[in-house]
Amino acid sequence: TDSPSTIYTGQSTTFTVSTTGTTNAVSYAYSGLPTASPTCASANTASLSCLARVAGTYSVTVTATDTAGDISTATVTLTVKPLTITGFTVSPSPTYEYFPTTFSVTAFGYEGVLVGGLPTAGYPIYSYSGLPARSASSNTSHLVCSASQQGSFTVTTTVSDPTGNSTTKTL
Repeated sequence: TDSPSTIYTGQSTTFTVSTTGTTNAVSYAYSGLPTASPTCASANTASLSCLARVAGTYSVTVTATDTAGDISTATVTLTVKPLTITGFTVSPSPTYEYFPTTFSVTAFGYEGVLVGGLPTAGYPIYSYSGLPARSASSNTSHLVCSASQQGSFTVTTTVSDPTGNSTTKTL
């Protein structure tokens, strides 16, 4: 089994193998594991943890071989979804010159839901572009700024994770 069978990049899953019908020692080999992840390599173990770094659908096969030479295989499907921004809002909208405005980002991916405040251990990384003059980007999911000029602004946020994945959304 794989638990969970659907994850996001930067999350882990565990492959667990149960064997019956033998009293001999069993060795295990895995194939089809997510690519580009040094923490997701085949090992001779009945329980293999795997940190996925690349989105995709993987057919993971485990081959169990006992010392008598009996072989059994099983395959499970692991789905790895990319980092995704699920919400990007501005409040209030419209706003007034020099009035505090909050841009809020909700993302899903690296280690679950990423909302609120500063990230731990440096991830995720939030950045903003297209902000009004005298407003600066900051690594936060809730950016407060005040427009020092009138006009319409197209603001883009980018959220990145430690595996090198990023996603953007524009207001």
